[in-house]
Amino acid sequence: SYSVFIGEEKSPGIIMAGDNEDSLQIKFIPILASIKEGDEVITSGMDNIFSEGLKVGVVTEIISLADMKIAKVKPYISASKKRYFYLYESKNN
Repeated sequence: SYSVFIGEEKSPGIIMAGDNEDSLQIKFIPILASIKEGDEVITSGMDNIFSEGLKVGVVTEIISLADMKIAKVKPYISASKKRYFYLYESKNN
């Protein structure tokens, strides 16, 4: 799991495995966050795992609970079906 931003307003959340290999889910989205189906999900960079702005996927469903929202996401890639992965490295001068 790692932190992400959702949509143009960059609503925060934590992304993790979904119900099946072809989906992900974002938990701990603030209940007042303005997100919608079709919003793009990007890495936030806040947890120092990935840099900010890497494209993760698109929101396909939103579930509103009493204290948070959960978003289901269709990822841009299926990690379990790919043979090659790209690593990003930040080089500081």
